[in-house]
Amino acid sequence: MCAKIHGKRGEETPCDECTPPLLPENADAVTIWSIVQDQVILAPMGGPVAVNQLAIHEAMALYGVQDKRDCFKKVLLLSREFIGESNGN
Repeated sequence: MCAKIHGKRGEETPCDECTPPLLPENADAVTIWSIVQDQVILAPMGGPVAVNQLAIHEAMALYGVQDKRDCFKKVLLLSREFIGESNGN
């Protein structure tokens, strides 16, 4: 999604600058986000406003995430960041 956003702006994706190192405790959240990132709720006549939370829960169950509450919170943080950026915020 990040590459798509920067591509629309005609920019190179600055992964080394804006992506923090992936810490082991965030691996589940990154995996789940990569699965559900296209499951967004769209505003009428607008862009994405949220990620479908049921999709997050289904993906966590499918992938056997142990600490679902922690992972859920992290995926929501990721979604808000990416959706905000895609909306120009």
